[in-house]
Amino acid sequence: MRRSNSANHISFDFVAFGLGLDLPDELFENPAFVKVYFAASDMIWWSNDVYSFKMEHSKGHGGSNIVSILMHEQGMDLQSAADLIGVEYKELMDAYFWGRKCMTSWGLEFEADLERYFDAL
Repeated sequence: MRRSNSANHISFDFVAFGLGLDLPDELFENPAFVKVYFAASDMIWWSNDVYSFKMEHSKGHGGSNIVSILMHEQGMDLQSAADLIGVEYKELMDAYFWGRKCMTSWGLEFEADLERYFDAL
């Protein structure tokens, strides 16, 4: 749910537009591309939740913050939640770089555009 309530996907469209890219529609069905796309999106909102936790918690707005959710649903203290987030973030980074490597090793005609897009995410 958290993935869908962030504006990352719309932002990613603006990234492509801002770079003047017209990535083929079928690219968005490619499993390696989808892995990079969602890993980038998830890394943004996971890190945002860590950075904004203190402010949101102080205002009582922790309902969709992953730190608050882990603490409440899993009975974790703040450090344990942060440690788990670090592990998950590492897995997202690994997925992101694995997907990038897969995509750029195919010799696609739009590989340079794809690199620019991935760099901007």
